[in-house]
Amino acid sequence: MVPVVAVSHDHGRSFDRISTLPVPPRKNAIGNFGDRPFIAVGRGGAVYVTWDYGPRRDQVRIVCPPTSSCYFDGGDFNAVFQKTTDGGQTWTKLVPISPGYPLGGVYSAPIVAEPDGTLD
Repeated sequence: MVPVVAVSHDHGRSFDRISTLPVPPRKNAIGNFGDRPFIAVGRGGAVYVTWDYGPRRDQVRIVCPPTSSCYFDGGDFNAVFQKTTDGGQTWTKLVPISPGYPLGGVYSAPIVAEPDGTLD
């Protein structure tokens, strides 16, 4: 699992580059898990990404009923945060923002950048 962000330099008319977010190295042969990225742009063009991170992909259970949307039935999900200030060329290391990491129990972490720079 390697999360990426598509980068646009023309207000979304085209996406000319893929920016890869750094994740912790795998600690097992199965690997890790990531899902549900939320992106916000703040002052000065800083880009913030929050997403669900699970250090063990083998513990993630996804159920997809034939008559409704898929959902998680198990796994260690954590809200994590990363930031870039250079257009996605470099990113901060993954920072857990959910309590109890790595057993956080968080399924999504929407983020909004306020005009005054506050992140909600």
